[in-house]
Amino acid sequence: MQQTIMKHSEGSANSDSSTERRKKQLAWAGFLLGILALGIIMLWTGIQDVKEAFVAGGPALLLLVFLYPVELIPRAAAWGILYPGQTSLKNTVFIYGIWIGQSLNRLIPTATIGGDIVRGRLLMQKGADESGIISSLIADKTAHAVSILMLLMLGILLIITRAQDVRIIAGLLIAVLLLGTGIVLFIRLQRSSSISARLDKWSSDGKMSFLSTSADAARNIENQLEDLYSNPGKFLISIFIRVVFQIALAAEIWFAAWLMGFEVSVLEAVTLRVVSFGVRSLAFVVWGGLGVQEGVYALLSAFVGLPPGTLIAISLATRVREIVAAIPGVIIWVTGEGVRFVRMKSEKSISEDIIDK
Repeated sequence: MQQTIMKHSEGSANSDSSTERRKKQLAWAGFLLGILALGIIMLWTGIQDVKEAFVAGGPALLLLVFLYPVELIPRAAAWGILYPGQTSLKNTVFIYGIWIGQSLNRLIPTATIGGDIVRGRLLMQKGADESGIISSLIADKTAHAVSILMLLMLGILLIITRAQDVRIIAGLLIAVLLLGTGIVLFIRLQRSSSISARLDKWSSDGKMSFLSTSADAARNIENQLEDLYSNPGKFLISIFIRVVFQIALAAEIWFAAWLMGFEVSVLEAVTLRVVSFGVRSLAFVVWGGLGVQEGVYALLSAFVGLPPGTLIAISLATRVREIVAAIPGVIIWVTGEGVRFVRMKSEKSISEDIIDK
């Protein structure tokens, strides 16, 4: 009997190790794919055009970082409103969680998984209820997917008003159909009793241990999600916030183009923003959407009336905000994890000394 248990334990450990290895391989594959795609697109459109447009903006492009709160604060509010019941958590906790999570996803290849894990852990460290954390993260992912769907549909309508490129429209329609089907299936899964089984599977990864729940906690999560979808007011508000402020971030594209000496209309900026954000979000495996976002900008060059190289430079300029805002976030997270690790080692050493005595 003991040998059987040991074999099962070893098998489980090997399985966890294999899962972790596959995740890392997927993340690095996405990183390499993004770098390769970006390089190919820049060569195709002309590196010189990209360079000249980017240099024209110069250090003034750093001003784009001041638009980061337009993304960060509404994004945190859209997540916080989905936290079930009354909570003593301050809004700053959700802002901090989104900031650190986005920073990790944008600077470290994690296929966007790492940031979600970290913001769950951060809430747990603030004393948040485990079932509340998990249900809010699941609902947040769902609302995010629905907002992407709506933005892509808006993008299709905007393109139709100005252009008749059947290939682009057909591609976006296929993306909308697949995403919509996935959302319906995901919500149906959440409203079934199988969600607890999924949580057990996800929690087998040591880094996602906060997903480990008791049977009662799993039922709480299922009940919280069911309440959310049965009374969808908060869910709809969360989606509305995401859609409105993603559209508002079109100001970043207009401002970047202006700094480079180019003119982009509000309609063109909104179209670039909603389509590129939607497609980039769908290609979450590709690190930072490298090449994906730039490819969308290049494909829409005829719509905007600017050379593909110029639009790629504008796309790269909008990444300035992401990178500059993410660097301190990663530094703070790494420093905090280091301090926490040293403290835990110190407490463990003191406990062992007391036991020995």
